[in-house]
Amino acid sequence: MAKELHGEEIPVTGTHDHETWDEFPGLDKKVVNRTWEAIKGDIGFWNYLEPLATPEEFERIKYLDADVYFVTSRSNGLHVKDQTELWLLERKISNPTVIITPDKGEACKIIGVTHAIEDKAGNAVAIQYMSGAKSYIIDRKYNRFDHNVIGTKVQRVQTVTEFLNKVEEE
Repeated sequence: MAKELHGEEIPVTGTHDHETWDEFPGLDKKVVNRTWEAIKGDIGFWNYLEPLATPEEFERIKYLDADVYFVTSRSNGLHVKDQTELWLLERKISNPTVIITPDKGEACKIIGVTHAIEDKAGNAVAIQYMSGAKSYIIDRKYNRFDHNVIGTKVQRVQTVTEFLNKVEEE
């Protein structure tokens, strides 16, 4: 979106290379703010995002022997819940349950989540601490933290497949 709004000089960093969660290298605060404002008015922004899971992983998710919830803190954009549900439907997840909340730990506690996967370290820790769920974090540069400080209960996985294998083993 930033590239579309502000031109070719905007650097694009993929999820595997992004170093810090809320920082956008090469973009000043004004460009970031204008981009988020444009996202808030975009009826389809969330539909165009590349998934962190493969089609095969979505197929496995579809057939898990458990209730599956997609808890997200997405708040920017029009009809974010509808966009997210459509995005999941396009990946063959039928009747997806999408919950939008800024407090994923509390939401997971309320719905009784047993396993969770996250890409934001703070959410992974909050989910484990508040809900008691087995919390996993998909490894990225931007979400690495010192387990000696935060604890060892959040487990790091390299892929969604590794997470699904752990869920299915239990």
